Amino acid sequence: MILNGFSGSVTSTAGIDAIIAASKKYGFNCYRIACTASWTTGTRPYNPAFIQYFLDHSDLTIIVDRNHRLGSSDPSPISDAHWAQAEKDLLEVCSRWKNVYVEFMNEDVDPDLFPRCQHALNTIRNAGYTNGVVMHKHWQAPYKPGQTDPHIIVKLNDPLNKTYQGIHHYFNETKDPYFETTYYKNLGVTNLLDTEVGANYNESSAFTTANVKLLSDYLAWKKAQKGGACIWLNKDIGNLPKYEELGLIIPPPDNPCQQYIDQIDILNAQISSANSKIATLNTQVSNLVINTQTLSDQLSVANSQIPNLQATINSLNSKIVKAITDLQ
Repeated sequence: MILNGFSGSVTSTAGIDAIIAASKKYGFNCYRIACTASWTTGTRPYNPAFIQYFLDHSDLTIIVDRNHRLGSSDPSPISDAHWAQAEKDLLEVCSRWKNVYVEFMNEDVDPDLFPRCQHALNTIRNAGYTNGVVMHKHWQAPYKPGQTDPHIIVKLNDPLNKTYQGIHHYFNETKDPYFETTYYKNLGVTNLLDTEVGANYNESSAFTTANVKLLSDYLAWKKAQKGGACIWLNKDIGNLPKYEELGLIIPPPDNPCQQYIDQIDILNAQISSANSKIATLNTQVSNLVINTQTLSDQLSVANSQIPNLQATINSLNSKIVKAITDLQ
């Protein structure tokens, strides 16, 4: 499933109502809610009531970014104790809601990020939970041409195959989002999701017509690539009015039935191919029937000639016997 929507945090149910309304306006199908890491203090507290409100009042797919840390302001690896706490946090979310996605860790720089995430996924699956999961890429993985790759991105081994690989793009950075997305796709990672994308990570006060245009172009390209993206709004719909003022173009959603139409087209093509093969086989069977009838007719004629041939043979045998007698 391709996810497109908004990303950020909420401060009230009124803020959630505004997000739901904007999501309907733009045809979005998901919201990623960022919550301050449980071992720190911050302005994005985890509030289960807000998540429940989303689920009760919309059909959006909710991604719970339970431990939202910032790689830019906290560049040190997370301790073993905090990772253990993160797993407990993820299990708590899964125990509350079976129909939300959980994000392991935001912008982590841990050199053991991927094995830690795999361990967390195994813990979730072993506990019997079927929630989808999102793993953010290593914060120091390459993001522009010419870089080496000290942290190879990997696809989590999930028996349920319900994972997304998260990436972030802001257009005031030196990152090349087109390179990064293509780079990872070439590595075989096809489940990429921009869990945050924006014109400028310094929020709406730093938006310009130019970087909003870059974001518009990227969203259009992302749709053409059949990839998903969540536009970062900060709190509630904080950044959205400025985006709309500066002319952000959000691609309209595909026909929600398009995937089924595509599947029907594929099935119809398969049916047509099968019918063609059946017609060929029917022709071959018909030819075999005709050939069989011809052989049957020839056999019948041959059988009818056998008595006459036998009589002829008997007559010849009698003549041979008479000739031998006369010679004696």
